[in-house]
Amino acid sequence: MDFATLFPDLKPWVQSLTQVWPAPIIKESSWIFPLILCTHLLALVTLGGAMLLPGLRLMGLGMTSLSPSAIEKATRPWLWGALILLTVTGLLMGPVNPMKLYSRPAFLVKVSAMTAALT
Repeated sequence: MDFATLFPDLKPWVQSLTQVWPAPIIKESSWIFPLILCTHLLALVTLGGAMLLPGLRLMGLGMTSLSPSAIEKATRPWLWGALILLTVTGLLMGPVNPMKLYSRPAFLVKVSAMTAALT
């Protein structure tokens, strides 16, 4: 299951996303897309770390001198910053190759999980 099977009527709109600013600029440049992709991956790593630290503390495996609430308070800005950066870079990368994402089941899972995590 993917977006193409769930929403087949959206195909013309998805195809038109390649013409929406800033997709043409990103496509024409040889360095903008890799920079956005690296930023996206760094935000993903930051998100993983911000989720891992409180979990390790709750299991008693790290930073046991600090309370779990102190670790959560310290990692909360990193978590939200990473989520915002992931969303922004994802929105910049998506229109560059929208048909590829439209027909990938993994993208549907990713968007569903991200939506569930933010609600």
